Amino acid sequence: MNLSKQYLILFLILSSIFSNAEGLYADTLCLKTDSFISFAADSVDFPSFTKMPEPEKNCCPYIMARIEKYGLQDAEANRMVRLLSETKQIDYNSPSIIRLIYRYEDCPAVRRSKQTFVKKAFDRRDRYNVWTGEGSESEVSMMRTSGYLFAQKALLYGSFFKNVPERLAEMKGWIMDWSSRVYEVGTAEFNSSSSNVYSIIGWLNLYDFAEDEEVKLAAKAVLDYYATEMALHNNLGFTGGSEMNGTFIEDQEKTASFFYNWFWYDSDQDTCDFTGNNFLQLIYAVTSDYRPPSLLAKYAKFTPVEPGFYFTSKPSYLLDKESFNKQMYYRTSNYSLGCLYSSYGGWTDNSSQIVNWKLLVRNDKKVSEVRGNGPFWNNYSGMGKDPWTQFAQYENILIQLTKVPENAQQKYNQIDGLCKVWNKRWKKDYKKRFADEVSKKNIYSSAKNIRFDNESYLIFPGDVEFSDTDGTWFVNFGSVYMSILGVPAHQPTYLRSYSDKQLLVINNDPGKVCGFVIELFNADGYASYDEFKEEFIRHHIMYLDAGRDLLTYESPEEKHVEMLFRNDGIFEEPIVDWGYGVVEQTVNIHRAGFEQPDWSEFDDSGRLPVLLADNKQYNFEEVWPVMSGPSINLDNSILKVEFEGESYTVDYSGEIPVFLD
Repeated sequence: MNLSKQYLILFLILSSIFSNAEGLYADTLCLKTDSFISFAADSVDFPSFTKMPEPEKNCCPYIMARIEKYGLQDAEANRMVRLLSETKQIDYNSPSIIRLIYRYEDCPAVRRSKQTFVKKAFDRRDRYNVWTGEGSESEVSMMRTSGYLFAQKALLYGSFFKNVPERLAEMKGWIMDWSSRVYEVGTAEFNSSSSNVYSIIGWLNLYDFAEDEEVKLAAKAVLDYYATEMALHNNLGFTGGSEMNGTFIEDQEKTASFFYNWFWYDSDQDTCDFTGNNFLQLIYAVTSDYRPPSLLAKYAKFTPVEPGFYFTSKPSYLLDKESFNKQMYYRTSNYSLGCLYSSYGGWTDNSSQIVNWKLLVRNDKKVSEVRGNGPFWNNYSGMGKDPWTQFAQYENILIQLTKVPENAQQKYNQIDGLCKVWNKRWKKDYKKRFADEVSKKNIYSSAKNIRFDNESYLIFPGDVEFSDTDGTWFVNFGSVYMSILGVPAHQPTYLRSYSDKQLLVINNDPGKVCGFVIELFNADGYASYDEFKEEFIRHHIMYLDAGRDLLTYESPEEKHVEMLFRNDGIFEEPIVDWGYGVVEQTVNIHRAGFEQPDWSEFDDSGRLPVLLADNKQYNFEEVWPVMSGPSINLDNSILKVEFEGESYTVDYSGEIPVFLD
């Protein structure tokens, strides 16, 4: 047999394997779709419609599941559509109405109510209008994508609705601008287990229902971006790494992101425990034509042979300052560890849901979570940007240092005063933008439950068992061993219960650093847990130069890491929708020029450490690629996924994205 025939046979064999894999993936999604539709149509127990919070968010998916299972004539679905059309305004949950009037337009109640829904969208003028509304990144994504599709539907009614072509053009402008900006800098609500899906659903609608091919391509590009971010951080459905808006993993099992990870990426489970109400948002994914690239589904299985060390960056809120937030993320077959480097100040509620770092350890089908933080937000959740805590990571090593100054209360009072002025300026300009708005209240109020104790903590699951050997703590996760060193070494580290968790806490005098160094080890590298502990105690080095706030650590594997706690630098707060300086409603609010107070005169403004690891100093003030690592890279508006000999590329360096397998 000649060489060309051998290559041809090999090609056909590989093609058959890949084709079969695609078919199995599609079959699995069909089984999951049936499982979800069956449960959502029959097993959801809603309160009275008039008492239900956010009926669009909750009712519409239920209505759609009923129609999917029982058909367009289903009496219950038609009854609820009539109630919805009679009682509810269009707000930021508008994607649910869009999918209802596009996919199910032949349902009798939808057919009768369709024009009413479109009219409600055109009539609304407050902050929840679908053209110039304001809110979080996910809210704006839901509103603008819906605005485009409401305008597209309005074309069917001739001159009944005013300025329809102009609205359509404005929304397309936002879609093309925002989608291309995402490929330049990433998203501000990065990697959020709480918010991502609510950004995704509007783009799913655009992909399915937009008649303009350029809009459809832009939507696919954004969906591929989110699908890539979710695949990179997926760990048995849970979201690994740092997050802009996060929850504990036991709460993640009730978030929409968990269910999207299950639907898109969990090939082993056809069914799922549909708890809470957020699983209802799956209706968009299961009824959409969009599917993530199959290569991402492979990658998300989380079984890398070699560890992958990734570097990611995201912008400040409204996508204005690129590479404002950075992450180091270490992904292995047994665990993931991700750490955020951010110049967010941490003083306001807008940063209270940030997860600064997170360890997820996988052992069989169980995932254990560890986080840490300083005490500022006083909730021991590991969430919230603490003004006086800094973090550093190098691969499997993480350092957390806290230094609360003696005059911490005075410094908070100074910031509190600036924020109150901010609130007044926001309210004044907001009233000019939305003259008829009456529902929006103050966007800032002084925190009531913050703490100024100089302590640092780690939070563990309640069932974790610790070993304490001469002041060094160890944890056996089964597949993974963890070492924990307190900083400074002479300070006692103590354990206490907190709700169903366990806290490891260390403190120091005000103005002096305290914290932890943790390191992860694969258990199969040691004959026993006891051998591991003995090896670690003999072969690690840790030294704190207290006068310089410089910590030096050398691991048993001879990794050398130095972290300098920095007092100088710059910071700002997440602006979300409460900046000032803009008095006109704006479509592209990320380019509108919102302002916040000038924090430059504030002492102890540092948020970013100096990190030296294995003779390389990492610069957290330079621009990093949006994603960079062994298999996934997004830089210069080109996304590349390369895994197991396959590749997938989205090139958005031009005006229109191009997709290459």
